Amino acid sequence: MMQRIARWWPWIVPPLLFLFLYRYGLRSWFQQDDFAWLQQWLSYESWRDLPRLLFFPQAQGTIRPWSERAFFLAGHGLFGLDPRPMHALVALTQIASLWMLASLALRLTGTRLAAGLAPMLWLVNPGLATPLSWLSTYNQILCTFFLLASLLLFIRAAERPSPAAHGIAFTVFVLGFGALEIHVVFPALALAWCLLYTPRHWKKTLPYWAVSIFYAVLHQAVAAKPSSGPYARHWDLEMISTGLKYLGTILAGGQIMPHWRLPAWAWEPAAWAAGLALVSLAVFAWRKGQRTPAFGLLWFAATIAPVLPLRDHFSVYYLAVSSLGIALAIGALLRPQPRLAAAAAAGIVLILAAFSYPVNKTITYWHYERGLKFRVLFEGLERAGQLHPGKTILLAGMDTYTYWGGFFDGPHKLLGLHNVLLVPGSEAAIEAHPELGDIGPTIAQPSAAADDILWRRAVVYQIEANHLRNITSKFAQNLPASWLSSHPRLLDVAHPSSADHLGAGWYEPEGGTRWMARRGLVKLAGPRSSKDSLQLSGYVPEACLREGPLTVTVTAGGVALGSRTVSFENLSFQFLLPAPARLAGQTVVEIVIEVSRTYREPSGVRDLGLSFGQIGWVTP
Repeated sequence: MMQRIARWWPWIVPPLLFLFLYRYGLRSWFQQDDFAWLQQWLSYESWRDLPRLLFFPQAQGTIRPWSERAFFLAGHGLFGLDPRPMHALVALTQIASLWMLASLALRLTGTRLAAGLAPMLWLVNPGLATPLSWLSTYNQILCTFFLLASLLLFIRAAERPSPAAHGIAFTVFVLGFGALEIHVVFPALALAWCLLYTPRHWKKTLPYWAVSIFYAVLHQAVAAKPSSGPYARHWDLEMISTGLKYLGTILAGGQIMPHWRLPAWAWEPAAWAAGLALVSLAVFAWRKGQRTPAFGLLWFAATIAPVLPLRDHFSVYYLAVSSLGIALAIGALLRPQPRLAAAAAAGIVLILAAFSYPVNKTITYWHYERGLKFRVLFEGLERAGQLHPGKTILLAGMDTYTYWGGFFDGPHKLLGLHNVLLVPGSEAAIEAHPELGDIGPTIAQPSAAADDILWRRAVVYQIEANHLRNITSKFAQNLPASWLSSHPRLLDVAHPSSADHLGAGWYEPEGGTRWMARRGLVKLAGPRSSKDSLQLSGYVPEACLREGPLTVTVTAGGVALGSRTVSFENLSFQFLLPAPARLAGQTVVEIVIEVSRTYREPSGVRDLGLSFGQIGWVTP
């Protein structure tokens, strides 16, 4: 019995350690981007929608059908808003990767010590904390799975060649592109194995190179190419310092926990010491004929290379894939002989455990606590929607942490609640992040909020630690006078409360929009600055365009803003017209909208111009 345990411990102990270390992360609730991916389900009506939902580029032009699209579609479709089955799939994928890493380490080193230590060292680094706690980063876990599976199958096919073996290896490799773009580096890993262990097989990597190059060209064609912001790419020497920072984060955490009472820079000397020792030991092992430490370092370099140009988007979870290589290298160095080298490798392990593991633990528990906060908010909104059907829900007490961590992505839409906004003035407590989005549309307009509260079309809830508290009565008694007399900057013209801000030329709202005659007047507060634009959004039926396109002319405060055209190509239109600088900050601005002609409806009662949804100032 003990002999069996000794034989199989590399495949038994790491999964048990994994379940212990990530017991909180695997219970985390939905958060942040999870809500956006879950909303795919709202666009699914039949299997005919699957090609569009799975393969149409999204999120910076990425195409990840398995790790994001199918993962969340199937998760929501089968289990609703229960994250536990999805976390179970994440756990199973990670356990399979741990087993494959143990098998790879055993194959490359021939020792069960390395086969057991490599997965355990991989588990304690900070790079896995987020992907094993936040469902939206499952792509990192699935990508590692495909890289390991592809490599092991490639090695097997190279050593025991057969058409079936090569076909299976190549098929798994191709499927890996549906997990994450980093899979494109697999041919480099396969070539590294060939050159280090069996150089005669290097030509077998050529078909893999062909597919990876084709995919890279295709991805470059469809992916977003921002020139600024966090996803802008910087091809310069700073890539070296970024790479060293990632390596230091694996080895020494990249930060010091407050309870350590150490200066913030203390991790850097520890990282340098561990890094220099690791490279020196890998060179020493090479001279002794041991190639695995070098292969581990090459794995790190190849898998971290694609994210090095993202200088302004340094993210620890990018290390989920690349940290595996460092764990493999260190595990291979922990040999009984020579003793000095083994002692140095043990020192690296101590640094990694002492500095990196506390960071890993903190990140994991942070995601768990954040998920609890969003669950309280979500379930509170669900209950409020049940108690007040059809009413607008206004939230008070929103903070930056909760806003950008989940609310901005509209979790309430999953409940069929579309009128959930923050009380006016909430933006003062929320840190602005223009690179993530505009806060403005999620804040209620003061005048509309006052009308809705007074006419009992809205309820106000305060966000508490463990629940949402209804404070509508108290809030209504203390409405600021300025709310009652102000005009909104952005107006939903179909909402009943908008009537007070509309002049002549408008009909009663119907079906979520409001028709205008040939000329309509809207009263809005002035734009915040000249950076704002006037947004006009709406819809016009084809019947209105039988005589040709319509020209829409707009003036604001007597200043001509310009004209736009509505045609069959933009029946659902959204126009942006730059704001004149002199209108900025004005209490009220009269907007005059005029169309070139009207359409007499079949009943002969009304002359219709355009049907509008929203009109107001926005920051593009």
